Order: sequence, then C-alpha cells, then structure tokens
Amino acid sequence: MTTVCRPGFSGAARQGPGRLARPGSFAAAPHAPQAPQADKEAIRAHLAFLADDLLEGRATGTRGFDIAANYVASQFAQFHLVPKGDKGGYLQGFALRSTTQVPASALVEIASASGVVQMSATEDFFLALDGGAAPLSAQRPLLFVGYGIQTTMRIAHRSESADIASSNVVGMIEGSDPLLKNEYVVFTAHLDHLGQSKEKIGDNIYNGAMDNASGVATLIETARMFSQSALKPRRSILFIALTGEEKGLVGSGYFAANPSVPVGAIVADINLDMPLLTFDFKNVMAFGSEHSSLKGNAERALKALGLGLIPDPWPAKLFFVRSDHYNFVRQGIPSIFLATGMASFNKDEDAAKLWDEFLEKRYHQPSDDLSQPINYAAAARFATVNYNIGRDIADTPARPTWNKGDFFGDTFRK
Repeated sequence: MTTVCRPGFSGAARQGPGRLARPGSFAAAPHAPQAPQADKEAIRAHLAFLADDLLEGRATGTRGFDIAANYVASQFAQFHLVPKGDKGGYLQGFALRSTTQVPASALVEIASASGVVQMSATEDFFLALDGGAAPLSAQRPLLFVGYGIQTTMRIAHRSESADIASSNVVGMIEGSDPLLKNEYVVFTAHLDHLGQSKEKIGDNIYNGAMDNASGVATLIETARMFSQSALKPRRSILFIALTGEEKGLVGSGYFAANPSVPVGAIVADINLDMPLLTFDFKNVMAFGSEHSSLKGNAERALKALGLGLIPDPWPAKLFFVRSDHYNFVRQGIPSIFLATGMASFNKDEDAAKLWDEFLEKRYHQPSDDLSQPINYAAAARFATVNYNIGRDIADTPARPTWNKGDFFGDTFRK
C-alpha cells in the first residue's frame, strides 16, 4: 500500500482438477462446482520467491522487479491464461521518469538565537522530489505558532533524473457466456515494493512480504483456481500484477488509461494490497464495499465460507483512495480493496493488535520479510475468499452498480 502519492515518477507446484488437496488446503464454496482447492504450499512457494533478498525489494524499474514480473508471467503461462499485454505477451510496458536524491545532498538547518541545528535526512525530515533535476537552495524565516519562537530555516538538495521502463503483467481467463464473456472482472495486486536503501546500515532490503508479495501470491493462486475449475466463469477475468504502486499508483493509472480491453466493459476491480496473513482470520475487510452493490457479492461469498464482512476500522486513514483500485474508481468502475479482518478463529490471537503491530513496526520496513509467522492455511482461505467473490461477480447476470447518491459513483460514473 502506498503511503502518499510520491513525487518523482510520472507517467510453484500445481494441483489439477480431481486431485486430492494437500493438508491445509481450503475448499471453494459449493456455488463453484468442482473448483480446485486453494493450495497453501503453492502460496508458500510464491511468497518465498517474491520476498527473497535476491529480488532486492522489487523496486519499480529495477532488475529485481523485472525478475518478479517474469516470474508472474511464467505462472500465468502455466495456467494457460490468455496474454493481454503488449504484442501478444503478458507484459504491458511503459516509460516513467525516476528522480533520485544525490546522496548526502539534502540539508535542513534551523538557526535561532541559541545556535544552528542541522537535522538528519534519515530521521528528521523527508524532501519530496518534483521530477526535475534542478538543485534547490532556499532560506526563509520560520515561526513556531503558539510558542512565539522565530527562527530561520535553510533547505538545500540536489537530485538526478532518468527515464526508466517498467511493466504490468496481464493475463485473462475467457468467460463461458456468449455475451457476458465480453465483460471483465479484474483482480489487481501491486508487485513492486521499496527496493533497497544504500544509506541504511544492516538489513537494507525492503522485501515487502506482506506489502505486497502476499497479495500477488494470492492473485496467482486465485488465477490457478479459476483456470482449473471445471466450470468456467460466465464473465471473463483479468489478473494484473501492477508496477509503480509505491511510486504513486502509476502502474494502475497507466492500465486504467490504456486498458487492453474496453474500459467500459470492465465491471469491477478486486484489489489485493497488504493482506496480513499472519493470523487465523475469521472476517474480512472490503474497503469501499459500502459504495456499491459489490458489498452484496462479498457478503454472499463470505457467508458460504462461514466468514464475516466488517466495515472499515480505520476510516481516518483513507485506505479507499490509497491503493490501485482507486484508479479504476476514477474510471467509474465499482471497486473493492480486500484484506484480512479484525478477528481470529484462534482465541489466543488478537487480530487488531497484530494489525497495529504490523503497521507500527513492519510496514515499509526491512522487517516486512519472511521471518514473520505466516499462517499459510489462512493464506489458502484468503485465496478462496477471492475466488468466491470473483466468481459471484462473474456469474451474476447484472453488472455491479454504484449505490444511489454515492459520492464516488456520482463523481466518476461514465
């Protein structure tokens, strides 16, 4: 999940039908006949690869990200997804401008009658980059309101810019209905993370195991389940591993503006970003479900699994506008953002506390790695959740609609 829209950028083993599930697998709901069970070992394998140090944090435009993108494409090929990227392939490439700060060039000094204080660039401040390479140097008076303290602040930094390329990974399962197959349910999950910090001492790789290798692993497993279901969905389904989320949602923005299918034929986006797979969850958060009929799809699918749907526990954090689904919303497409909820089947687990600890100590830190106590049985359950919700949307004759009078629907409906 992206923290803010960051300046500086623009622009495993398979299980076939009829085979016995591995221990810890989780069955799909009865409304999806003969669908394969979610495989926790496949999810474990995807996570182990995508969050490995060798991928160096999967930063957009880096070799590590490109390796991850090719890995996802190879999985799509194994499951016989139809390529929906450029030139008959799975990759949808585009150019971005990368702006990086020249090491040790950032300076913030505060001068007062008592002396000059130089602030730390790694601990005290963050300078946003605007996409240009011109050096910055400025000095202005500063007033601490309420304290009557007058000082002077001096700011300086130098940056470097370069054009880079990156890719979304796009595959499709064609629907079975002669008419509805021309409409699309989209699953999205961002593949990129924060890369490496050369200035950081010790562990400097931001592996992004939960943010968002977990979401991509779930997306791949959901694609496998659909591909190996004996009964194909009525609508077609797109699976997209996105680039550039951590750089300001640029990959989803590019796809939403340049889709490989008609944008008006996309009926819904189900976005997977940072599902916390470390506890035995018993309910699910579907950010944005209150804005459209997708709430009904989610509730039906979850009820079949004995799970609950809970409202957004952090409305002040504005999660609904902070991840890739929002670029689909801006195209008028009803969307939800799925994550594990706030309760556990294990009475010894405090799910809300685990979420708080992750957001405080591991979110966007090198410690978001494979050393966390990942619950792979719960991960399989989460893949089944996604399969069931996607299946319900794909097979329901009427396409999803915005609620009457909803702000997002009224603002962006085409």
